[in-house]
Amino acid sequence: MRESAVLKPMRATRLPQAAPPRGPCDTFLAEGSGSEEFRDELDLVSMRARTQFGALQVRARAHWLERIEEEDTDQTYLADWIPRSTSPDTITRGWLTSRDVTTGSLQRRRLEGAVDLAPVADGSWRIGVGLRRSRTDGRHSTEDSLLVGGEAVSLDTLRRRVSRADVDAFAYGRRSWEPGPWLVDMELRGVHFGGPGEYLALPRLRASRRAGQWQLSAATGLAAQPPTYRELLSAEAMPASQKGLDLAVEVQRQTSRARWRGALYHRQGWDRVSYTLEDVRIRYSGVNDSRTRTWGLDTQVRGQVGQAVGSVTYSYLVSRENLVDDGAGWVPTALDQRHTATAYLEDRMDLRFRRIQASRFHIRALFGSGFPFTPLVPVMDDSGQLTGLVPGPRHSRRDDAYIRFDVGLTQEL
Repeated sequence: MRESAVLKPMRATRLPQAAPPRGPCDTFLAEGSGSEEFRDELDLVSMRARTQFGALQVRARAHWLERIEEEDTDQTYLADWIPRSTSPDTITRGWLTSRDVTTGSLQRRRLEGAVDLAPVADGSWRIGVGLRRSRTDGRHSTEDSLLVGGEAVSLDTLRRRVSRADVDAFAYGRRSWEPGPWLVDMELRGVHFGGPGEYLALPRLRASRRAGQWQLSAATGLAAQPPTYRELLSAEAMPASQKGLDLAVEVQRQTSRARWRGALYHRQGWDRVSYTLEDVRIRYSGVNDSRTRTWGLDTQVRGQVGQAVGSVTYSYLVSRENLVDDGAGWVPTALDQRHTATAYLEDRMDLRFRRIQASRFHIRALFGSGFPFTPLVPVMDDSGQLTGLVPGPRHSRRDDAYIRFDVGLTQEL
């Protein structure tokens, strides 16, 4: 949980409560604490089949997915003012107390199937059709209470339920050809999203060229995703699908012992459903109120270290959003993490001990530079007294950097 934030107050005209007898001030001291419990279960079953009819290859695939989430959180936020003549260390926070209790559950079931055709000889084209049925059932309850000077000021309760079953249909055609030293893939996908009732055409284009140990590729295309899960719990009406335009350029170099990859990418998004992160909780706005810009760099070196396999990665990310109704312009998104670096090492034990077959040991270290969040800011009335809490500037604060270690062992029996 985040804690110990020194915040500047905002001005507001509200009925004052009795002020603490400590004189005037212009700064507040705040801290947060609480408990968060989450349960996340995912089940997935997939099937694939392939056969041949004359000169055509027929492929069929189907998968069934079920995901269940449950949450039970209880957060308390304490704030108090710091008199100009008093040290912050002597202040016992609690003049203003805000408590947020959230419970809920969410279940999603998805069944998808598709069939496509391609020539057996060269695979230069492929066509296919498919259907996807998604069912979402969930409930969400939030209670926000506010006490000022020991007296209850407000108690806001929000309860939502969602129960939907939507069917999406899609069809696609893909064509590949080799003009000179280049390999070009072009795809056109047509989709019908049953929830928002949209028909969309989504083209994609990719070109690549190999020269010795080097390979250069570039790709662009449109993508769209209908709301199907947690964002529905916050929606009064069905939002439109979220859309984006992707651009990416990638360079690879492959040697006998190592592989290096570097990629630059950019995404322009519109009709986005904005959201904020509160520790590990995601809160969606429930409406298409955001445009986004995301660009960054990914690089990776993977190779053999003695008898083990290792990799080092680094990512730089800039992600911005512009909400249509807040007038704040372009601000960081909730996932605007600047720097991410990992080091990974995997050792196959059967290369060292012949009797331990299909056994692997791995260790990974990850560094992240921290995510933005929206702080809660105390509110003062015209007489200079503390009267409440409101969200501060959107994503104006950033969490501390963190380091994580993962160690694991895999054994096939």
